[in-house]
Amino acid sequence: MAISIKDPKTDELARRISSMTGETITEAIFHSLEFRLKTLESLRDDSISMERIKVIQNQVRKKISKGSHSLDHGDILYDKNGLPRRN
Repeated sequence: MAISIKDPKTDELARRISSMTGETITEAIFHSLEFRLKTLESLRDDSISMERIKVIQNQVRKKISKGSHSLDHGDILYDKNGLPRRN
């Protein structure tokens, strides 16, 4: 399958990368696109993770009583025997 680069700046970038790496222009374009796709997918995965973190934060907030402080976490997380609570 053929690809035609009609933009001179894009052609120059592909040729420079090809020259620096020793790859063919096709290989240079392939690896560049592959890298960009992985980067974009990673960013999307990060945003999904952030959404999940926000959900967890809200769940934790609901379980912590008002007036509790960060130093009071033992009473919230553990029972009188020091074992984790199962709420």
